[in-house]
Amino acid sequence: MKLKSLFLFLLLLPYLSFSQSIILDDFSGTTLKENWHAEGTTFTLSLDNESMKIDYLRDGNSWEWDQFHFILDNAIELQSYTINLKLKVDIATQLTVKPVYEDGSDDWIQIQLQASNQFHEISLSALSEDSRQLTTLYFYFDAGSTANLQGLFFMDDLIIETSSKTALSKTVNSANTYHDQAEEGSQEGQFQTGSKDIYASAILEAQEILDHTEATQEQIDLALVDLQESTRVMELACNRDALVNAETLTLANFDATRETRNLYYNLQQLSSHHLLFGHHDVTAYGVNWTGETNRSDVKDVCGSYPAVASWDFMGITSGNSFDEDIRRVEFFHNQGGVNTFCWHYDNPYGGDFYWENNPYPDSNVVTSLMPGGFNHESFVASLDRIALFCKSVKGSRGESIPIIFRPWHEHNGDWFWWGEAHCSIQEYIELWQYTVDYLIEEKQVNNLLFSYSPDVFYNKAKYLQRYPGDEYIDILGFDDYQDVKNESTLDKFQEQLIYVVEMAEERNKLAALTETGLERITKDNWFTTFLEEPIISNEVSKNIAYAIVWRNANTSHFYAPYPGHSSVPDFQEFYASDFTMFMDQLPELFNALQKDYNDIEELENTSSIIKAYPNPVGDQLHLYAEEEVHYQIINSLGIKVAEGDLERNIEHIVPYPHKNGMYILVITSYDKVLTSLKIVKH
Repeated sequence: MKLKSLFLFLLLLPYLSFSQSIILDDFSGTTLKENWHAEGTTFTLSLDNESMKIDYLRDGNSWEWDQFHFILDNAIELQSYTINLKLKVDIATQLTVKPVYEDGSDDWIQIQLQASNQFHEISLSALSEDSRQLTTLYFYFDAGSTANLQGLFFMDDLIIETSSKTALSKTVNSANTYHDQAEEGSQEGQFQTGSKDIYASAILEAQEILDHTEATQEQIDLALVDLQESTRVMELACNRDALVNAETLTLANFDATRETRNLYYNLQQLSSHHLLFGHHDVTAYGVNWTGETNRSDVKDVCGSYPAVASWDFMGITSGNSFDEDIRRVEFFHNQGGVNTFCWHYDNPYGGDFYWENNPYPDSNVVTSLMPGGFNHESFVASLDRIALFCKSVKGSRGESIPIIFRPWHEHNGDWFWWGEAHCSIQEYIELWQYTVDYLIEEKQVNNLLFSYSPDVFYNKAKYLQRYPGDEYIDILGFDDYQDVKNESTLDKFQEQLIYVVEMAEERNKLAALTETGLERITKDNWFTTFLEEPIISNEVSKNIAYAIVWRNANTSHFYAPYPGHSSVPDFQEFYASDFTMFMDQLPELFNALQKDYNDIEELENTSSIIKAYPNPVGDQLHLYAEEEVHYQIINSLGIKVAEGDLERNIEHIVPYPHKNGMYILVITSYDKVLTSLKIVKH
């Protein structure tokens, strides 16, 4: 915090409200408080040894939205605040807390929980610029799930902290890490002389506010803004290779961070050799599961996460807590993967992002978002939340995590309220340009790349009809679900791939297939025949950088295979292809420039980590690793058939009684996939 600002707030301390701790329930009585209520059959509540015992039984009698809740005796006026509680759960689960306010609004806060026989302290942040009267707290475990589950949970010490230091505390910790790992000097990746001392001073000022027990929310928020600004300045002080400086690598953001520029350059180098595979909401949920931290249907069936994770800003801009979103993005980045976000932005007039649900069908929603428009303030508040999120996600070195942002997608269709039937060409372009300008110029978010993605288009003129300009775009993409359903339309699919690559290369941009897939994967050879083959079979189309399939929600709506599905063998062939890349095959994308791809024919399945022989295998598989690792063997149904630990420099003989076919050998260390190999049993 600037000293002048700090001095001003110290003068105002007598007139500002201090943070308070309000104990809602410490469960110290002889009976459970009457404030607690359970709705549905899933939860049974009782008092047990000065904590609340929660018998959890989700079966055929349950409704997926069964819950229990605490009604406050008196509404509490809150702005940003923290819900603290202690929990002990005997199964992995997802906790959702929904605070409800007197005006009918609510928040939606989620966190993943791991099974443990010990109580763990949980802190959940609700962030708001406005004061609201809190009346009720709703609690869900595995909200929306219909899977049969049973467990025994305990809750203790439910407390409201009337201010929230969570974001500031996390930012201080990340800043300290970034500072400690920084080296001053003139080399690439080093920082300008003197920058560390200036940064250290800024961190110290924020730490003082963090340690101040009577700091107000206003002080906390200002300290957060000041430290984020100091971090931005520190990032600008980092020296970059001439290959990725602002003059040679022209991005929409002139001040893009070193890691963001490195990612873009490395994706350009990779795109002519490999296709990165992506999946939407990859670790958030899957077919027949939710609430399992870092699980992925893709990883279940092939042993590796996809190379690209797609997410959505929809919940974040709706006002929901984004602690869990931050955790997922940070985990995926620290594993080596790429994060990208779309934005299904709910209509500020009401309804949702679909035009058919617009309560005012005669309105022009796009123009209402522009300066002077009825919904402009609401739109800016949503962009502010995106900016806060992007500034909050940090990697293991304290660096800002690069994010590919894909707003206003499929705009040449009519189903979204920003579609071409609902606004003019100029209005759409102005919406796009305002979005980018506000995030870069006003909020100074420097870790974003911007992706443009209409739906199917069939000619270049149509594709470029609403193009906002090269200075606003980094990636040219498109979404195509229509042409990948039947073999008769694959030529149209490939033609569009060629068009996008040609238009991108003319502008020195990246090309991507930003959404695709076949719902329920009704063709068992879809990944190799309908996705890979049209891309790889043409010298131009194969320069697409990445392809993302949509989400896995349930057995009626999924786009990636899950264990037991008939498309798993084909997907494993797709995974094992030299052309495709998953997370375990990625080189370093963020902290180093990969300059020699043109001399590399194959980047995957290196033998330096693991030796597996013979292959094809008979009755025994010999494994030798040069470090302590864990192995898993996955069959052609995506089912894990064997696993174990390998000691360093010791040959292990693994019995192989499995039937003939293809298997994936996955090698992990500390939950990070190091490599994987295709094993054939004859």
